[in-house]
Amino acid sequence: MQKLNNELTEVYLTLYLRKFAITLAGVFIPIYLHTIGYNLNEVLFAVAIMYAAKAFLAPVALKVSEKIGVKHTIVFNVPALLLFFYFLYLLPDHPHYFGYLVAPFIAMSNVMFWIPTNGIFARFSHKKKTGKETSYLILTSRLSGVLAPLVGGIILTELSFNYLFAIVGGILTLSLVPLFLSRDYSCKRKDVGMKIVREHTKYYFAYFVQGILAATTFLVIPFLTLFLLKSYLSVGSVSTLLLVGSFFVIFVVGKLTDKFEGKHLIKLGGAVLSVSFLILAYAKSPLVVYSASFLVGIGIIMAFLPIFAISSIIAKKYNETEFMMLREIFIAAGSTFMVLLLVPFPDVVKIKVGLLVAALASTYFVLMK
Repeated sequence: MQKLNNELTEVYLTLYLRKFAITLAGVFIPIYLHTIGYNLNEVLFAVAIMYAAKAFLAPVALKVSEKIGVKHTIVFNVPALLLFFYFLYLLPDHPHYFGYLVAPFIAMSNVMFWIPTNGIFARFSHKKKTGKETSYLILTSRLSGVLAPLVGGIILTELSFNYLFAIVGGILTLSLVPLFLSRDYSCKRKDVGMKIVREHTKYYFAYFVQGILAATTFLVIPFLTLFLLKSYLSVGSVSTLLLVGSFFVIFVVGKLTDKFEGKHLIKLGGAVLSVSFLILAYAKSPLVVYSASFLVGIGIIMAFLPIFAISSIIAKKYNETEFMMLREIFIAAGSTFMVLLLVPFPDVVKIKVGLLVAALASTYFVLMK
């Protein structure tokens, strides 16, 4: 039992450091591209390439996990992400197409981290306490990132993107240390592939919807905040509120998930998300943006935490890493769909359309059986 707890502790520590580093700069990346001359459609195409690359590169993470071990696969996420931030640093001095070429680096980093990390969690989590342990996983992520967008906004206001990228690089390197606290294990493939999807279609469609909402919180809400409030610090503040909103419900949702399997929580979370995105679509004042963003943070936990906990239990029946690879593909597909959907619309209506689509997509959780 102690060994299992140690495995999860390593996941929590690694995630804490990595999430802080990513959140420090991640929320500002689309805005950074816009700042150095990319128009909104060019930003959308760059982000769409990133999401699409995640779907195509996900099987690579599974293959590497099979060959060298799950934990050693996670190590590869750091150099890929450092290269991404280095190329972002060089981006102002290169043609616009250069941004499209570096997008796959962050995609590679993402799949090399999340697929094996989620596989480890599914393998070593306890069946009767998965909701509680998932709450710890999410709380770790939220605690590390709650001040990061605000700190990132201050760094950008007082210094520059270059300083921000350098700080991120140092923290990412440090995040590898916990991985070497225990032995690794190999991911042995069973090649069941689409059989898993067919047997659990409703959950994989939920991952697709999760991807739609992930793109909304990563791309649409920051631009809404920037256009309405006109400052980097405001963007960081709203992103912080998205995280703070989740603190109030994480433990409660985790415990209720273990007790009731989380079915009613998923429905309620979907309703909160749908209403919150609808409010944001017509928001005109800072107070409305801050309040609705706070509610989005709550709704995300109420819907996503039980789904992930249930998924981790289901994954134990299969190759956990393969199950999580397929999950990542569907999330990436949903995000790609969302971003490309916005491209044809005029810039003045992209944000409203994105929020309305997110509101509609969230109703799937309400209807989910």
